[in-house]
Amino acid sequence: EVSHRDGRPSNLERFSWQVEENRSCLFFFLLFLRLFPMTPNWFLNLSAPILNIPVAQFFFSVLIGLAPYNFICVQTGAILSQITSLDAIFSWDTLLKLLAMALAALIPGTLIKQYSKQHLKLEEDKHAQLLNGKKSM
Repeated sequence: EVSHRDGRPSNLERFSWQVEENRSCLFFFLLFLRLFPMTPNWFLNLSAPILNIPVAQFFFSVLIGLAPYNFICVQTGAILSQITSLDAIFSWDTLLKLLAMALAALIPGTLIKQYSKQHLKLEEDKHAQLLNGKKSM
């Protein structure tokens, strides 16, 4: 049982629902989670095999998604001798750039999801017309 005692869903359950909801665009969803500055990467790493996330999608989302974090680490190392406060590393400018990268990763997944819903609706409408046409004959 992964629920809380009071009936609330656990983080793993909520994440499982989100993964299933975004299965058609899973790579972009994972990429968004990796790029979003507040997502706990350790949780993504531990929950991926439990939620049956394909290894290739997991690998490439880690490879691409952790690039901003690695960039900050390298940037920090390069200017460490000149730094006087942490504000030089985690400025609003840097945070906004990271947020923009995370939101950019959402765009392809959102477009795929919208296209899938529209395509599915068109298929359902055609199917309904066929059924209605057969019933009237």
